Amino acid sequence: MLADWAYARHRAAIRRPDLSRPIRLGREDGIITSDTVVFDFGCGHGDDVKRLMALGIPATGWDPVHARHAAKRNAAVVNLGFVLNVIENPTERVAVVREAWALATSVLIVAVRTSADQRDPGLASGDGFVTALGTFQKYFDHDEFKSWLEAAIGESVVTAGPGIFYLFRDSERRALFLESRFRSRVVVPRISQASALFEAHRPLLEELVARATVLGRAPEADEWDGEAETIRVLGSVARAFAIVQKAFGDAAWSGVRDRRTDDLTVLLAIGRFDGKRRVAMHSDSVQRDVRAFFGSEQRANKHVDRALATLKDMSLVAAAMRSSPVGKLTPGAFYLHTSALDAAHVVVRLYEACARAYIGRVDGANLIKLSRDTPKVSYLSYPDFDEQAHPALERSVQVSLQTFRLRVDRYDERDNPPILHRKELFVLPDYPGREAFAAFTKEEEAAGLYADPVPGTLKEWNERVRLLRV
Repeated sequence: MLADWAYARHRAAIRRPDLSRPIRLGREDGIITSDTVVFDFGCGHGDDVKRLMALGIPATGWDPVHARHAAKRNAAVVNLGFVLNVIENPTERVAVVREAWALATSVLIVAVRTSADQRDPGLASGDGFVTALGTFQKYFDHDEFKSWLEAAIGESVVTAGPGIFYLFRDSERRALFLESRFRSRVVVPRISQASALFEAHRPLLEELVARATVLGRAPEADEWDGEAETIRVLGSVARAFAIVQKAFGDAAWSGVRDRRTDDLTVLLAIGRFDGKRRVAMHSDSVQRDVRAFFGSEQRANKHVDRALATLKDMSLVAAAMRSSPVGKLTPGAFYLHTSALDAAHVVVRLYEACARAYIGRVDGANLIKLSRDTPKVSYLSYPDFDEQAHPALERSVQVSLQTFRLRVDRYDERDNPPILHRKELFVLPDYPGREAFAAFTKEEEAAGLYADPVPGTLKEWNERVRLLRV
């Protein structure tokens, strides 16, 4: 009852022009799909429910004030978004999150405001603050809340983003979700030499190629719908795969296999932080990968241990940065576009993965900065990266891999933000507009704009442009 509350919690409910961050991440991560039933626990004014229904996603909600007569329902996905922050009673917070978890048949999404969101908190009260609206707000440290949530529910959580977490009912689905995060995008290779046998069975073998490209190996019995037809036509999957390898060439398939091996290295290494020391705790698909790529769990563990040991020596990390096929190296850091991460050196990928496993996906970040001297990763947001020649930095979210503290810096209200140069260095050759980026850089070089030291902020760069009359 409202009268039982020490603070006016209902005033914390805000109107949203778009889907809330936890619901949006849930959709982008495939947690919420077109046929997922969603229940919004503490839905406020019901904006998320209305927008989900407009998208054709079945959704209902309950709120102790704004939707008090609605029923609390079981649903595949339950969202508890920014509710726990406004509860001043620590015991009640535990009761609420447990009630929400009891309603979730598949996934519970929990989101809270973090210390990084804290601006002018108001007057201290209990373990939080009283705002100007008379509401209570508890700003959680990201790691503090993760530990609290796991203790309250008794389950391991998966970090979706800063202050946003998923709890899965099914361990297999949880494992598959985590594995999808560190699986790189691999392009299907091209045929390198003519093969009459391949051409004679092209439709069937192209299906095999597509599946093998995803797996990095020949599919096993239950991993491919075309197995029965392949055996009927060609005698065995092994023979079919031999035909494919010959047509595409050993080099092409070695590249696919190497990329998938890197994916597996990153996944198994990150699994150590998630308590998955044993391969048997991963999905069936990953266990098959381990046998195919390493031969045994023992060999896989030794390989992963060597990769993790590399991260302890920043000189080895710097060497991996230098040998990475994509990215911009500066004296203090290594930068690359998020779309190019899959193609980076495996040590670079593992370095970044350590931060992502902790913080999840950072909204709007399209560049990644990896420090060369101390283990820290920054996720940078450049909203105009594709449109502007020298886009300005809007926000930086930094994760220290020593202290696991978050630092958020905003630049969108500053009149002299940092800007980017040589955008072509951050992206892969097939990135849309890369050729134009490179051509523009050459024109600027010819005009003398890149004489050392190159201005790194907007005002200084504009002043150089003015002085050179470009």
